Amino acid sequence: MPEWSCAHSGAFSRRLYRVELIDAPENFNDIVNCQPAWTQEGCELSGEWCSAVGLTMPILDAETAVLIALKRID
Repeated sequence: MPEWSCAHSGAFSRRLYRVELIDAPENFNDIVNCQPAWTQEGCELSGEWCSAVGLTMPILDAETAVLIALKRID
């Protein structure tokens, strides 16, 4: 299993990660009344949380995308 895979356990689950939105479509905040809070402020998650719960993705129009950074901070 690749080291970056969410299915990887052990050390991954004990790490802390910072998630940030790097880029989004121009109409990103007009699509719905409220995108997930982490898209505005970023958030910190444990690897265990990422594996068990995951991260709520923003709602997007068809054929659009967002760029998300996931950085290990510990």
